[in-house]
Amino acid sequence: MHKCTIPNIFSTMKSSILQFTPGAKYRIEALRDSYSYLSQRLLSLGLIKGAVIEIANIAPFGGPIEVKCRGYNLSLRRDELAILTLTPFVI
Repeated sequence: MHKCTIPNIFSTMKSSILQFTPGAKYRIEALRDSYSYLSQRLLSLGLIKGAVIEIANIAPFGGPIEVKCRGYNLSLRRDELAILTLTPFVI
């Protein structure tokens, strides 16, 4: 019997998506692989280094996470959100 290992795509994040709660705020510190199409798309949507996002809603069963950023709401898949390196935002 072979043991199957699944890579943890969240290991590079300072805050795990599993720890997110609605209302929590995070600062974007960096984007992984900033030259990929997805990273470029997130940058064009305003998710740039230094921007603050707030977790608005978390869909059950592994669904998307709704975030507020720069005055609008955006729903992101968990793997899309994993591209961002986030740190808790403290005023």
